[in-house]
Amino acid sequence: MMQKISIKSFIYLRILACFGIVVLHTLFSSKVYFNLSDNNYMWVDIFQNLLMWAVPVFLMITGTLLLDPKKELGKSKVIKYLVRVVIALVVFTFIYQLLDSIYSTKSFNFINTVKLWATKLLTGQSWAPIWYLYLMIGLYLMIPFYRMITKNASMKQIGMLIAIFVVFVSIIPLIKIDGHNLGFYIPTSLIYPCYLFLGYFIFNNKIPKLIYVVLLLFSTIVIIQMTFIRFFELKNVDGDLSLGYENLLVIMQSVGLFGVLKDIKLNAGLVVKSIDKSTFGIYLIHIILIKMIMAWGGFNPYTFSKPYWVAVVLIMDIMIFVLSYEVSLFIRTISKGKMI
Repeated sequence: MMQKISIKSFIYLRILACFGIVVLHTLFSSKVYFNLSDNNYMWVDIFQNLLMWAVPVFLMITGTLLLDPKKELGKSKVIKYLVRVVIALVVFTFIYQLLDSIYSTKSFNFINTVKLWATKLLTGQSWAPIWYLYLMIGLYLMIPFYRMITKNASMKQIGMLIAIFVVFVSIIPLIKIDGHNLGFYIPTSLIYPCYLFLGYFIFNNKIPKLIYVVLLLFSTIVIIQMTFIRFFELKNVDGDLSLGYENLLVIMQSVGLFGVLKDIKLNAGLVVKSIDKSTFGIYLIHIILIKMIMAWGGFNPYTFSKPYWVAVVLIMDIMIFVLSYEVSLFIRTISKGKMI
């Protein structure tokens, strides 16, 4: 029964998170490509902050599925995951660099393109979304060790581990003494395995749904209020108002959304299942379309007045999502699902 629920709910969660990432990257890119008015900049930051749950939800799904000690996870399966991500990393960083070289230089030089690609591949300097592939390589390598924890620790101990992550990575950095941060810290990159354990913990514990609803609503309201306050009262328009994945509000919102939707029992049709299987490909492809439309094509949705630009961005993202799915489906078909 548990397995059936997880499959049904995670299909919809993955699709929702994937579309959230498409919108998130469109908003982020717009701040890079265009000079936004102060008012538009504020609204873009609000929407961007409200979508920061997308990557954490993906990680919580991964944690739920891979950290369950009752499920077998042999070395061959982990290696399969790793190889898939590494191949995608190598291929798409080359595609990104090839497109950059074609669109950004007057005279195309293949040798220089290869040199730039190799450098960016090794240094992680390719397009922004590629960071997630480096992250997943590291997490997949650590999964066998994380499973040792879930296999030998009680749920109470796992809850304590999560609490330590959140306190040191999210709460302590907020505490200032005479304008200085506390000296106690755990590297913030540990927020990512924290999301793995959060997914496993939430899915395998019966916590009242009301708690998740409260977390989701509270964090959403405070995120909106906080962005307004920073913009109007602190006049922080020159800085980046976007939140990070280690932010306590982002953690609360991600946990709330995951907890509310983790038990969806709606049967998925063939198209929905196909989109679910293509989410990795959509993630890799959508950024190409965003660049083609906004950076190289010069289409600026913010020439429309608010709220019309909101509708334009949403329609554009739906089109990008659908087209990315079609391209991903084609690649999956010709590669028999082995690539993306």
